Amino acid sequence: MTEDDSHASRTTAPPGDPAGPGVLPPLDFSSIVLPFHTQALLKLGLLSEPGGPEPEVNLDLARRLIDILSLLKDRTKGNLSSEEEKSLDSCLQQLRMAYLQKSKGITIRHPMKVLRGFKERPARGTAVAIGNFDGLHLGHQRILRYLVETAREKGLISLVLTFSPHPERVLEGGRIAMIQTLRQRLEAIKALGVRVVLVASFDRDFAGLSSAEFVDRIIVSYLRAKEVVVGQNFRFGRGRQGDVDDLRQFGQERHFVVTGIPAVIRAGRVVSSSLIRLLLEEGSLARANSLLGHPYEIEGRIIRGSGRGQTLGFPTANLRTANEILPAGVFITEAALGGRVYPSITNSGRRPTFGGGRLEVETHILGLQGPLYRRHIAVRFLRKLRDERRYPDASRLVRQVQRDIASVRAYFEKKGMIAGRLPSDRVI
Repeated sequence: MTEDDSHASRTTAPPGDPAGPGVLPPLDFSSIVLPFHTQALLKLGLLSEPGGPEPEVNLDLARRLIDILSLLKDRTKGNLSSEEEKSLDSCLQQLRMAYLQKSKGITIRHPMKVLRGFKERPARGTAVAIGNFDGLHLGHQRILRYLVETAREKGLISLVLTFSPHPERVLEGGRIAMIQTLRQRLEAIKALGVRVVLVASFDRDFAGLSSAEFVDRIIVSYLRAKEVVVGQNFRFGRGRQGDVDDLRQFGQERHFVVTGIPAVIRAGRVVSSSLIRLLLEEGSLARANSLLGHPYEIEGRIIRGSGRGQTLGFPTANLRTANEILPAGVFITEAALGGRVYPSITNSGRRPTFGGGRLEVETHILGLQGPLYRRHIAVRFLRKLRDERRYPDASRLVRQVQRDIASVRAYFEKKGMIAGRLPSDRVI
């Protein structure tokens, strides 16, 4: 019914530059970039000053600081070392994702409504985006930002029509691995300010609608659409018979406006969910994160493990997750737990030193102790340290883990990140 990857687009323009265009002179990365990064984290409420009170969240200021960092990135090309450029990219990814996450917690006048199936019609005219939006990558973000802005400008309800299960699972019988759970997808859509999400059950009957039936029954009659926003590769109707030009023709006849959003291109390739799935499955985390526009994240509940990590001196949170893509190896990660974000190291693998077994995800959270069982946790994959390997004995493994943890500490110290405090009275 739709193309898997509704492609993406409009980004917030950086603040104006009173000095006019041009390239900034060389800057000291540690004295300029990192302080901006740290201040943005503080304003997002993710850091605490040592011995200080709980931080006061200021999303407007955080947004400005992120824009300044984006401007610095654009205007200092060639003036930073390759390592500093990578660090700056990582800083921006972390901040953008944190901004989206924190935005979800704001009390807004119209919280997002989730509709399951075609049972309740919108109260009035809508601006509609249609797609699977798995991963909510850079292309999806472009589409949804345009949607929200258009709805706001024209006094319409911003509505996303998405599908579960994925159409490929129904039409081709394939076991396509999803980048996000449906819960994560809905939360990410909510973070961009969408008012309503309709989750349609994609089945053979739905797939059998002709392009005209899809427009008349779904877009016009049920959704009451006045504006329709899709990626330029959008297809709809039985056998994928309709494209964006066909949709525009229907719109002219039935009085709704269609906007096709250009795909986002990175390194000569279209940003798509299928490409990101491939990159994650083959272990190309850095590239996958750059196309997502945020770190890849899995979530779930902390369960009891074998206790081996505790015995070795590195207690871990064992994660039971519904996420379908689990990158293999040892990673620098962030653990979001109890409303705070903590530096962490994560092993996703089969523990070959201890005889192997089923795939497990274990996260050691720096500076955090105490029982965590049954708590909800989200783990964000920032950088791959190494592949999992078999060691001759436990002592060799311990020495390697110590080196890994030292690398994690150095990574977060370079960013100026301070581990948060876990509220003892809050369980997510």
